[in-house]
Amino acid sequence: MAPSDPVPEELARETEVRRGEEGSRRPLPSIIGSTVVMKGELTVGEDLEVEGTFDGTITATGPDTVTVRRCARVSGEVSASIVRVEDGTNLENTVLSGRIRLAE
Repeated sequence: MAPSDPVPEELARETEVRRGEEGSRRPLPSIIGSTVVMKGELTVGEDLEVEGTFDGTITATGPDTVTVRRCARVSGEVSASIVRVEDGTNLENTVLSGRIRLAE
């Protein structure tokens, strides 16, 4: 696709905003995909979903949600306004801080 080509409709929809829990409009979250393996410190200023492996510290700096999916492997520390953890998630020696929500 050349830079002047229009963005395909399905891609344009993926980059639109979504409705937050309070009904506010929020950008789509960043995602650490299931094949990604990361080690170190990560600071985000937006919602984040972790599906892959992360060893270290994740810090969300605003009123953001960090979601740890059931397929993720997280070891270290996760700090956010809201930390959402799916049932069955592998949290090895992990400290969670913020408002913790458990999800099925």
